[in-house]
Amino acid sequence: MALLQISFFSKMLAKLNEFHVIIPDQILQNPELEYNVLWFLHGGGENSEKLLRFTNVEKYALKYNYVVVLPSADTGFYTNMQLGRYLDYVTLELPEYLENLLNLKLKRENSIVAGGSMGGFGSWKLGFTHPELYAAVAPFSGGSILNTDFGPAFDAAHIRRFGTSNLKELEGTEYDLFYLARKAAESGVKLPVFYALCGTEDQFSYASMVETVEYCQKLGMNVIWQALPGEHSYDLWDPELEKFMVWFLEHKGADV
Repeated sequence: MALLQISFFSKMLAKLNEFHVIIPDQILQNPELEYNVLWFLHGGGENSEKLLRFTNVEKYALKYNYVVVLPSADTGFYTNMQLGRYLDYVTLELPEYLENLLNLKLKRENSIVAGGSMGGFGSWKLGFTHPELYAAVAPFSGGSILNTDFGPAFDAAHIRRFGTSNLKELEGTEYDLFYLARKAAESGVKLPVFYALCGTEDQFSYASMVETVEYCQKLGMNVIWQALPGEHSYDLWDPELEKFMVWFLEHKGADV
């Protein structure tokens, strides 16, 4: 199995940025072999390396024959903002770079997204804004941020990132998952399946996840929702990541 750590100058972020790619041996040895691609998104204040340390994603990639792409997106909420065009980096620039560098087969029918916390927010967002790229997305413990109480300790960071410490002011913008969900539903484009879950003891994200799931279901989206025992932790997300990867293998080509 190859674990690649790659740095290149991103025009979308205007800086040198790092990401990781996992490629199982059977794919390296037979490039014509069919495989799936998981885009695994990290949480706020993290990077792609933490996903490798705190999950068993390498083992899952090898076991289920997945190429795994792990972008590093700072605390950019996978959104285009003054600090960097993080959405365009993950959905446009990085796929093109990977296709040119590694000749990866990136097709909607073989591509899925998963992530926890900020990565959960990013999973929703990628599914709403680029449904043509992904067959299924799995938001773990990361719903709408407009009604999330981050606490006063985050005020300065929010002002730097969003231009305001009052996140309710972001309603109707690219940070508003409900706004993006409505646009996606009204577009008439086939949307991915949303495989959403959260720990019932997650005091940080549970309420916003329930709110986001119920809103998407009212819009008629295909949302699989699981409220599971657990907190805001990789202890929950890691085993559920494996289940999501297996679920996609079992349902690929059906309603996905």
